Amino acid sequence: ACEDKVMSQFPGSLAVSAGDMVTISCKSSQSLLSNHKDYMAWHQQKLGQVPG
Repeated sequence: ACEDKVMSQFPGSLAVSAGDMVTISCKSSQSLLSNHKDYMAWHQQKLGQVPG
């Protein structure tokens, strides 16, 4: 059976200036591995835009 995975990102949102270095962490409630492959990707979403 497939169970829902809950993703948590820290911080939840971030406002920075151009050139600033930031650290964003992500935690999953369950393993993201399937058939020994990691199904995790990051997508940047800018204010007022869809994720890119």
